[in-house]
Amino acid sequence: MRKKKWLGILIAVIMLFGCGAIFVYVSFNGTSWGKKKYARIFEKHLNAKYSETIIIKDTFYNFKSGQYEARAYPKINKEYEFSIYPVYGKRNRYYDDYVPVRWQKEAEKEIQKDIQEVFPKSDYSVFIDVEENIKGEIPRYSDIRPQGDLLISVHKKELIDQEYERAYLIVKRLQDQKIYNLDIDLFYDDMSIEAIFTHIVVRAKDLTKIQSPCHVQYYSLLRQKEEMEQMLKEEIENIPEIAKLNHTTPEQIEKDFAENFRQQEKVIKEFEKALQRACYFTNLENGE
Repeated sequence: MRKKKWLGILIAVIMLFGCGAIFVYVSFNGTSWGKKKYARIFEKHLNAKYSETIIIKDTFYNFKSGQYEARAYPKINKEYEFSIYPVYGKRNRYYDDYVPVRWQKEAEKEIQKDIQEVFPKSDYSVFIDVEENIKGEIPRYSDIRPQGDLLISVHKKELIDQEYERAYLIVKRLQDQKIYNLDIDLFYDDMSIEAIFTHIVVRAKDLTKIQSPCHVQYYSLLRQKEEMEQMLKEEIENIPEIAKLNHTTPEQIEKDFAENFRQQEKVIKEFEKALQRACYFTNLENGE
């Protein structure tokens, strides 16, 4: 009788741990039938949305978002691999990044040779903004030229004046190809706390104005200063909302963020000083 009792307890414990293991596995990996179901849903949605055949490469369960997602690619080119997943809180709505991925690849190929020649051994990528919901046949990136960002990690410790000359070479090559839709950010490796001038920026709106390395230096410093001023302004304007979310007073938030605000104001002043020393102004003073 005692053996039967212990055997029953043992079976119950095994079943308990077995069910627990299954629950944990499903919580992190989903189910095979769930993956198959969403693979069919995603494939049907994508092939109805685009004029070309889309292949589902892999369907998986994202335990962080609690939903099934997939990787897919167009039959014409596996290189354009992209993601698709349900829109949170929207029934039968799905988001995919096929168009930005495809345009990103096209944009990178377009400027690949220039980047490798001017900044060898650097890492770079292009991010394209796609606001409209494009369906059917996807136009070529070169025909649309939507707003985008060109990010280049230069892998050099310091941003020295000669780097503005290299940045100008990139700008000049974009100008020659009539590429005026990219914001350019060149990042350098100096991550020390006291470092202020750690990257060069060229905004798309300035591409037609730049005619020399001095112009690159001037507009880079100017835009970084303006963007920091705008960021500081928005932070100050958001103080009442931040106070409300933290159940405190605006005065307390101002006190808590006082040092951060002072540091930002200090950096802005450093950019103002650098602008006055920029070769653009020096050349003006010399009548050049």
